[in-house]
Amino acid sequence: MPRRLIALSLLLIVALLPTGCGSDSTAGDSGTSDSGQSGDPGGNNGGDNGGDNGGDNGGDNGGGDKGGGSLSWVPWGPKDPQSPTPTWSAYNYLADGKCSDLQSEVADLTADQGGDFGKAMVALCQAAVKGQSKQWAVVEANQNAETGALNHDCLTPLVKDLMARGLAWRRAHPGAVPRVRFHRVTTGSQETECGHAANQENGEQTEQPTEQPTDQPTDQPTEQPTNETPPAGGPSETSSPDAAPTPDG
Repeated sequence: MPRRLIALSLLLIVALLPTGCGSDSTAGDSGTSDSGQSGDPGGNNGGDNGGDNGGDNGGDNGGGDKGGGSLSWVPWGPKDPQSPTPTWSAYNYLADGKCSDLQSEVADLTADQGGDFGKAMVALCQAAVKGQSKQWAVVEANQNAETGALNHDCLTPLVKDLMARGLAWRRAHPGAVPRVRFHRVTTGSQETECGHAANQENGEQTEQPTEQPTDQPTDQPTEQPTNETPPAGGPSETSSPDAAPTPDG
């Protein structure tokens, strides 16, 4: 009988002991904020790229993240020319990250007029600035298209270089969204190099004049003013009233 009581007591003690100690780390830790990236591009790109970008990024990116680093953009200056259109206007919209305005600007261009190259410009803006990853394929398909009315000796090389760098960035960081580093010239003449050259060609005055000012002001008279008109019979305008008379003989 005592043995049975001892056995029952041992069973009761074992039943009351606490269960395993390693169960706390599963459910609580599996959903930490560090593991999810789907919401990151929408929230962060709005701060990096401008207020209108945040809303567009979240939907298209899905599981993409911004771990790949930054992409340097083409320069923009508020005093750069706005015409001729669509050459300068399209470039300015791209450089300033205004994708919707750029899309409207090139929408009516045919392929011969540079419409396909315009599509590449719009897709580049949407892919990098807005985070619409599917648009990289449109950039790659149209980057070498006819530039047509969008062609410019100074601007076109900048745009093509940005397309090449953007595609290279994409290949190196698949699934990621770049942090676009805009280059806005808001000090000094507020012109880019291309803009300054175009303004000078158009004869517009900028903070960098083509000629240095002379020492003397340009409104100085070239001749000294004459004295008051002498009375009738007096000395002529070309004679000096203080000159000594010439002796006779």
